[in-house]
Amino acid sequence: MIAALKPGVVTVFQDNDSQKVFVSSGTVTVNNDSTVQILAEEAYPLDSFDSKAVASSISNANTALSSAKNDEEKAEAQIALDCLEEISKAMA
Repeated sequence: MIAALKPGVVTVFQDNDSQKVFVSSGTVTVNNDSTVQILAEEAYPLDSFDSKAVASSISNANTALSSAKNDEEKAEAQIALDCLEEISKAMA
């Protein structure tokens, strides 16, 4: 099975440890042996984000979205806003 990943948090388990990682987008493949492969465009440990910087970036993305002059600028701003909002939710 293969599926697309939306912006969000993936928990990575290794041995007796786990780490939350923010993934901007990508694909996930579930293999016949129940192993999983994730290919991400971008992935960052969730604890590497600063909540104040994320809030500021959300404000900037909203401004960029409202002042977008064409469809490309609007799409870029919306993608940034979607990612930032998911980071903010995950940090709450």
